[in-house]
Amino acid sequence: INQSEGANTGDTINTNTFTVSGKAGTTNDVFTFTNTRSGNVPTAFFTTYGPYVAGLALLGGLGYAMFGKKKKNG
Repeated sequence: INQSEGANTGDTINTNTFTVSGKAGTTNDVFTFTNTRSGNVPTAFFTTYGPYVAGLALLGGLGYAMFGKKKKNG
């Protein structure tokens, strides 16, 4: 987070706790935030593909139970 103070030097930005403090309404305060995170975060990956993977696992288990080699008793 970049901190810049203009005419109102009573405003402070704490980058450790992500808080802004100062007297509100005394001047036109402008705060900007720049996101510097890079990379692609796969949001909703499990909710998108999870049901398909669970369905394939269920079908595989049913197929093994129905067509798998049967154990001989005796």
